[in-house]
Amino acid sequence: MIGSASIRAVAASAALLVLLGTRAGAQSGLQPEGTRFWVTAGGAIAAAALLDESARTFWLDRHSSFASSLADAGNFVGTGRNIIAGLAVTYVVARITHHRRTANAVLRISAGYAVSNVIVGVLKPVVGRHRPDSTNDAWRFKPFSTEGEWHSFPSSHAVHAFSIAAGAAIATRRSWVAALGYSAATVVAWSRVYDDQHWTSDVTTSAVIGMSAVATTMGWLDRRWPEKREPGTGNREPRLHDESLFPVPGGRAPRRGASGSLYSRFAIPYSRVLGPPPATPADSS
Repeated sequence: MIGSASIRAVAASAALLVLLGTRAGAQSGLQPEGTRFWVTAGGAIAAAALLDESARTFWLDRHSSFASSLADAGNFVGTGRNIIAGLAVTYVVARITHHRRTANAVLRISAGYAVSNVIVGVLKPVVGRHRPDSTNDAWRFKPFSTEGEWHSFPSSHAVHAFSIAAGAAIATRRSWVAALGYSAATVVAWSRVYDDQHWTSDVTTSAVIGMSAVATTMGWLDRRWPEKREPGTGNREPRLHDESLFPVPGGRAPRRGASGSLYSRFAIPYSRVLGPPPATPADSS
């Protein structure tokens, strides 16, 4: 059961996450920089933590053949070796077919995935949270444990899935890619709760870790090794705000003469990221 001390701990942890996310994003390059992302993440994690035990009971009572098959699919998609194989095949195909930008995007996403994997490897033993079991007690911890039963937080599968989904959303700026990726990642995260391997707050926090890790890594790589752009657009990459992780359809149409430019590839309000597009001869006439 959740006591008053646990509730206070959850509230304090959520507030700390929001504070660190917003402050670090402004000072150290942690992405995304938008306050809305971190406030939403803190609220979601706090709500998930308060529902950990009841959510576990809910899904244990609702096992079915269809749900089990879906969970198996989620487990397959979120397994590290399958993701690595998929990234490798995509990169090779992109290189063979001369899609250089796609190949470069895969490398950047892979780097973000690797960083998120390192974070998981460090946090699991350090936090030492016990996996769900017959006691249904979500608040047992044994820091610095090497035993697998104490490695519930974070979920490797969920971090893997959300890092790839976020990387694809950032690289493509396509709303349908983001929707497909995050939907698949959500199934992966849900499967870990359904299979009684993780608590709901484990996978919720893991989603935040995966998205932030890949956004921060890709943002750093884009600043360190910017891709060449068409004349007039420079080498600037957008700073990764909430819209980068969650691109939406619509936005302002590209201005005349900017076809194929950096601005025309973003399905987001351009002026909120880079400012107005550069003037062209067609615009000044």
